[in-house]
Amino acid sequence: MAFYSHFRKITVEPVLFSYMMCLFMSYPLIQQLAFKKICHEKYNSEICKNLTKPQEIYVQQKTSKWILYQSVSSTLPSVFASLLLGSWSDKVGRKVILILPSVGSVLLYINYIMNAAFFSLNVNFIIIGVSISALFGGFATTLLGVFSYISDITDKSQRTTRVAVLESMIFLGGTAGNLVGGVLVEHHGFMPAFGLCLALNVLIILYVSLVLPESYYPQQDQEGNWALLAVHNHLKASIKVLTKTRPKHQRLNLLVILFGILSFTLIIFGGFNDITALYCKRSPRNFSPALIGYFFAEVSFMKGIGVVLVIPLLNKIPEWTDLTIAITGAVVSIGFYIFLAFASNKWMMFVGGLIAVGSSILPPCMRSKLSKQVEPSELGTMFALTASLEVLETLLASVIFNNIYSATVDWMPGLCYLLMSAILLIPIFLMIWLYMLQRRDDVYSAMDSVGILSSSEHSVNYGSPSEDAQA
Repeated sequence: MAFYSHFRKITVEPVLFSYMMCLFMSYPLIQQLAFKKICHEKYNSEICKNLTKPQEIYVQQKTSKWILYQSVSSTLPSVFASLLLGSWSDKVGRKVILILPSVGSVLLYINYIMNAAFFSLNVNFIIIGVSISALFGGFATTLLGVFSYISDITDKSQRTTRVAVLESMIFLGGTAGNLVGGVLVEHHGFMPAFGLCLALNVLIILYVSLVLPESYYPQQDQEGNWALLAVHNHLKASIKVLTKTRPKHQRLNLLVILFGILSFTLIIFGGFNDITALYCKRSPRNFSPALIGYFFAEVSFMKGIGVVLVIPLLNKIPEWTDLTIAITGAVVSIGFYIFLAFASNKWMMFVGGLIAVGSSILPPCMRSKLSKQVEPSELGTMFALTASLEVLETLLASVIFNNIYSATVDWMPGLCYLLMSAILLIPIFLMIWLYMLQRRDDVYSAMDSVGILSSSEHSVNYGSPSEDAQA
């Protein structure tokens, strides 16, 4: 019965798991496909199998630049789409915006399959598919959709745990995707991996359409919302969420978490995803496609452990707040990136992957805290802002880390990881500041409560003699 009761709670978790499995599977694979295409455009097949150091550096630099162009192509359309769709979901419900990204992904994986099947196609044809897919919202819209859905169906007391479980689907899906993707490419090539992703996104569309119940039913009249013509109103609603006057420090919390804590954290996440496949392939590590998949799977699995086990335990046993848990995770993350920076062989990379358990803790804690700063009718818009910010930070990360990696790959390729560990100090200081503000507010609230109680007791005591006298 206990298992059945937990099973009944499953809602959007399969959607996020399947979508992120495909995303994590395809992201390093498309980088490796681009690496091969770029190499074959410059050299023949025999040379590409045994690149000299100057040739390897050339191909790595060209691939790094191509990854940057790919990020720009996917980011700009999806930011606009997610801002529009997030506010729109507050007016029409969540199911439609959960379907649209998978429709775009179906088109994307068809493009990938064609590029793998017709290897002579120019590598930039991949970017066409990326751009079209982004118009359907991409992973930013998927994230805002699932987190808005889970916030709709939970109260504040259980939200941190449910958001953490949902966030774990990102990393557990990543674990499965990287394991399956690396093995498939090693033994069967790129097409089966992209074909699997295509099939999974078709299943997502069917599951959301036919099985998943709607979580949000707006109260106001919805006439005209389906036309998606009121773009100005949707964007205006996004700005209003940020500027609206709120009690206590809720608006300050919202702005600091969005544009301070999460911004720097997401830059690091984007940078890690952009350079790590190339870093693993670089000598002396010389990872094969399967080993790259295993390493990413290990990192994703450890991140999932951090979200599924560490956050609920710290939230219940010592009863730590969201901020305290997030600070702890950020400190562990610094050690993870420093270790990777100096990993000079395969076993060191895999040992370093074990420390990734802390690097996933901060985002779900901050998402949970953000959901507690706004009203239920603003959740879709707020998560749209968060998802759009995540996409923009991914683009910024590509600009920063791909350029730095290209410039330092021949003398210190691990420099990017040292920069990531230094950047993490900024959100740590911001979280400590918010924690101190929260503690101060708690003290003042306690003092106010004591003052009100004392006044009430004084009034009762003051009134008693009069009543006795009248008696």
